[in-house]
Amino acid sequence: MKECKIKGCTEKAHKNGLCEKHYQELGVEASATPANEGAVKTADDDSDVKASVEIQLEAFLLRAARTTGRLVSKYESLLKLGAGDALEIYLKKANNYEKKGKYNKAVSVMQKATELRPEDPEVFYKLGFDYENMGMNKEAIDAYNRAVQLDANHLNAQFRLGLLYSRNDSNDEAMIHLKKARELGLEYAEIHYRLGIVYDKKKKYAEAIECFNKAIKTDPANIRYYKSLGFTYDSKGMHDESVACFKKAVELEEG
Repeated sequence: MKECKIKGCTEKAHKNGLCEKHYQELGVEASATPANEGAVKTADDDSDVKASVEIQLEAFLLRAARTTGRLVSKYESLLKLGAGDALEIYLKKANNYEKKGKYNKAVSVMQKATELRPEDPEVFYKLGFDYENMGMNKEAIDAYNRAVQLDANHLNAQFRLGLLYSRNDSNDEAMIHLKKARELGLEYAEIHYRLGIVYDKKKKYAEAIECFNKAIKTDPANIRYYKSLGFTYDSKGMHDESVACFKKAVELEEG
């Protein structure tokens, strides 16, 4: 007689490849989750079972991950899920929390994801993104730095680092990461713009003007770019050029 399909269990299979104990446990948990009623019925009807028990349980877990977080930690230790499957569950949960603005819960999920995949720069980037949305900039910087340590060519992590360092007036660090992002992002207008802001703070007006003009060339309808360029022209004493920029900004605002 076959053994239970649950990892580490040596009891004989009772129904659907599960021992009586695990069959009852899974049935109770599933029945407590209204969104999974259909999955429970399928598991209870032997005649309708077409997939393996492993696939059924993984499908159940994926459904549960979209509705409640409490099942994941319990069942991931029982089910024969690969690291990729578990990571997919964490990412889906984090995305759902982000859509709802529940970044504190997304952080908790992504912290587990980094433990599962400590070599993956993308999970650290997402963790940093969630920290940043909570206003936890120091923690966000740490996570983004870990992402670029793992992958120096991670465009988004380089850009977010440059932006956060700029907001903290750590302009030298901001410039390092924004320049790297510019190398990777090519004609990404916002990178040119943010680098221009840093140059302006450092009173390197010629470099700032060059960056703002590149941003405008790529995105000529962005009002912020003209206003920032106008202020930099004014700081450099180029008043006619400054006025022209502000006039263009007003034209765009008026439509």
